[in-house]
Amino acid sequence: MRIHDIDSQEELPAGVESTQPEQAQQPEQPEQAEQAEQAAEQPEQAEQAWGAIEKAKDEGGIVTGTVVEAVKGGLIVDIGVRGFLPAALVEMRRVRDLRPYVGRELEVKIIELDKDRDKVVLSRRALLEQSRGEARQAFLDSLQKGQIRKGVVSSVVNFGAFVDLGGADGLVHVSELSWKHVDHPSEVVEVGQEVTVEVRGVDMERQRVSLSLRATQEDPWQLFARTHQIGHFVLGRVTKLMPFGAFVRVDDGIEGLAHISELAEGRVETPDEVVRVHDEIFVKIVDIDPGRRRLSLSLKQANEADTRDEYFDPTLYGMPAEYDDKGNYKYPEGFDATTGEWLEGFDEQRDTWEQQYAEAWARFEHHRRLLEGPRETGTGAPDDAPDGGQ
Repeated sequence: MRIHDIDSQEELPAGVESTQPEQAQQPEQPEQAEQAEQAAEQPEQAEQAWGAIEKAKDEGGIVTGTVVEAVKGGLIVDIGVRGFLPAALVEMRRVRDLRPYVGRELEVKIIELDKDRDKVVLSRRALLEQSRGEARQAFLDSLQKGQIRKGVVSSVVNFGAFVDLGGADGLVHVSELSWKHVDHPSEVVEVGQEVTVEVRGVDMERQRVSLSLRATQEDPWQLFARTHQIGHFVLGRVTKLMPFGAFVRVDDGIEGLAHISELAEGRVETPDEVVRVHDEIFVKIVDIDPGRRRLSLSLKQANEADTRDEYFDPTLYGMPAEYDDKGNYKYPEGFDATTGEWLEGFDEQRDTWEQQYAEAWARFEHHRRLLEGPRETGTGAPDDAPDGGQ
């Protein structure tokens, strides 16, 4: 038998060695083995990833992933599987350029999950809104009626102004903007203006905050009562005539009534016999009732005032004055009543006093001009010591 006639697959007779080289079995390459192993594991890993995502969805849907790509209309986020984050749901407001987000790790919420269609839709905005809502609720819980807060006007509307308090917006109704009458909120505030407001109320159910701007300002009636006294002369303008008298505005938001019996000497049938609307007049304060917001005035008594220089009393024309318990005038700090001179080091007090005195003298002269007509009288402010007109 020839060796080459023997099938290499057949067994050789005993004592005969094959002259054909043995075919060595080719070992698998490491790369091929790794690829094969990965291919076998991929379905299992994908299944595990979907299982984890489905569990997260059931537990609230909050996951963390890395943005791997910016595509048309949104971002691709790797959360174990590829999820789609629409551009409208990346921030509270739509973002135009999404490229800076690539590579960032984001916390997102699963809002749609369809394993059969291999579809995962995510939202970051939902988490931001939730966080903002929780912060807003905590802020509202911290607010109490009567608190004084600082804020910034965020918008102005016909019925008032919204103020950003730093954790929630509150409304200052037009009626709470000022003690004066306001036709439109823009007369008082503007967007971006910093304001100090008082919390008037918090509606937790509707999550609304009511604020007041005027509550942080002194009531003009209280201010007027504090700076004026019965017997003072004030300049005013007639605003309205009624059968029983004339209303006179003497300050912003302050109007008083000059009863018909206090318009002139003798009998007056109708107020228009004495004054007209828009007339500028000096009146004397007869009574002040800030609680009831009532002010009684007298034109008749103001017209009877003696406006000769020697009778000038600065305190009757708006100059601040203080008196002791016995009614004696208290001289300003730094003034020596014995010598009638100002002490050294009190220049600021002296300047203030002299300005107030000059303003009172200007009112006194104005009163005199109204009483005497166009004829100019007086030779200037008298050079008197600050004796309070006593």
